[in-house]
Amino acid sequence: MPIHSIPTDHHDRILEVARRLGADLDTCTETIQAIPAAEPTQLHSALTTVLPAQAIVTGTLERRLLLAQHAERDQWIVADLAGQAHRTRAWPPWAYAAIQFGDESSWISTAHISPAGVRRLTRPTVLLAVLYHPEYFPLPPGHQRSGPGCSLHPHRAGLPVVSSEKTTKTQVSGHVSLLVRGRPPRL
Repeated sequence: MPIHSIPTDHHDRILEVARRLGADLDTCTETIQAIPAAEPTQLHSALTTVLPAQAIVTGTLERRLLLAQHAERDQWIVADLAGQAHRTRAWPPWAYAAIQFGDESSWISTAHISPAGVRRLTRPTVLLAVLYHPEYFPLPPGHQRSGPGCSLHPHRAGLPVVSSEKTTKTQVSGHVSLLVRGRPPRL
């Protein structure tokens, strides 16, 4: 495949990453074709079985990003699965220092990612912000607010809010915080 051609769909782009990493393309094709683009967790699980080293899947559905590590060297392949050039992405400030691309003008590039960048990509910080509405999520029996403007303790924020936080903590490998009505909780 010429270096400047862009595969037409996300499956073909993933297979190009696998090809560059020396993975078995027959196995990859069967595994990858069965995964919908909207399922990053399934995609990550599948990639860990067919790629020779660590893989990271992140980003929105429209701009999904695949980062795959070379097995023999401290280098990564970074692919924008939408087929857009890396320089067109709105990168967070920390990424500028953590990721050095070989070619930002392409959808796929070799890159060096610092250890801090790898940690940030694999263990993100997640903040759940909740605007509490007692009419939708009533307080459990026996827990009353003491007046207008008082802060609401997160453990009294009603079952749906606390349940969302606990569920997220079990699903995300990074740091998860809960913010209720503008005050960080003490959990």
